[in-house]
Amino acid sequence: GQSGVWALELEVVVPLPTRIIYSSFDFSQDTERRMIADTVISWSIIVGVAVQVGILGIGCVFNFMDGWTILAWASDRGYPSCVKRLLEYSNSSIDSKDNDGETSLLKAARRGYSEVVSLLLKAKADPMIGNKSGWRSLDVSVEKGHTSTVDVLLAGGANPNMPSTKEPAIVIAARGGYDKIIKSLASFGCDVNAKGKQMGRSALVVACIRNHPKCVEALIEAKADIESADSNGLTPLIWASVHGTLVE
Repeated sequence: GQSGVWALELEVVVPLPTRIIYSSFDFSQDTERRMIADTVISWSIIVGVAVQVGILGIGCVFNFMDGWTILAWASDRGYPSCVKRLLEYSNSSIDSKDNDGETSLLKAARRGYSEVVSLLLKAKADPMIGNKSGWRSLDVSVEKGHTSTVDVLLAGGANPNMPSTKEPAIVIAARGGYDKIIKSLASFGCDVNAKGKQMGRSALVVACIRNHPKCVEALIEAKADIESADSNGLTPLIWASVHGTLVE
């Protein structure tokens, strides 16, 4: 039955010491296999046996539901020691996608796990792979406001000017009010005048509409075009006057 499948997964995934610890727990009533995986990896780290994961031979190719690999789970939960051990064993599936088209790097980037992101990039994970919705690692990290993770991604080769099915990274940062991220993107050659898909609005226009004066300052310092109008012909100055965005 289903409980038998769960038991098999536990037997394969969990190192012996952790299996002994959990031998008294009954998971047969759990309806979410993801909860089991979380518990398994968490306790593997706690009891200091994460290094056994690779030795057991499951490496990065053991698939959970939804197409997740062990590497994906460890990356999504932010376990750098586990990620490092798995990569030492094998990085052949480092860019494997789950059923939503997400890689381990994209998951870690969304969570803001800079150390995990760094490990994956050093192991040659591709930062430009997007999921089925078109979001890439840099996009999700910017959208969540993870400044340090954005810096790691940019240093690791993420292209801030790569055409996206979503908004340009600089526009996403302006919308979120992340002035430090705007500065980071600009320092890595991001086109600060790139226009978004909504009304052809630039990052500067978006920052004015959202009333983010620090973002406006950061964009002006990065030489953003203060005359760049949206598809309705409205400039940043007009939007600033409408929304009361003040920059000293």
